[in-house]
Amino acid sequence: MSISKYPQRRAILLAFVMKYIAKHSFTPSPSTLRRHLGWPQTACQGYLRRLRQELPLPPSAPSPRSRYPIHRPLLLRLIQEYTASNGFAPTLRNLAGETGLAPATLHKYLLRMQEEGLVEYRPGISRSIRILV
Repeated sequence: MSISKYPQRRAILLAFVMKYIAKHSFTPSPSTLRRHLGWPQTACQGYLRRLRQELPLPPSAPSPRSRYPIHRPLLLRLIQEYTASNGFAPTLRNLAGETGLAPATLHKYLLRMQEEGLVEYRPGISRSIRILV
């Protein structure tokens, strides 16, 4: 069983967190603490958790916004052009090669586009993407 370094590091942590909150209006993330203080990521997570139990801290930074709204028109155009020129729908790998997005991200985006009624998409069936609009 290892002994926690939290009691020794608490003063350094508290000073950094308060200075960060004063400048940014939100609590730093564990990865920010790791970058600035050089402590291990898991230790920073635990230290922040303990500090939140002791003090009322503001929430951490908002998560980055989804890039889906930027990629949606691009994907629709690519699917339409590919289907028109080849006579059949593209695969996720075809779209990944054109956009630079991961196939998993494309899968998620296509499911979202299907929910919005923009495309018909059947996961697991190759070349099953069809534009509805």
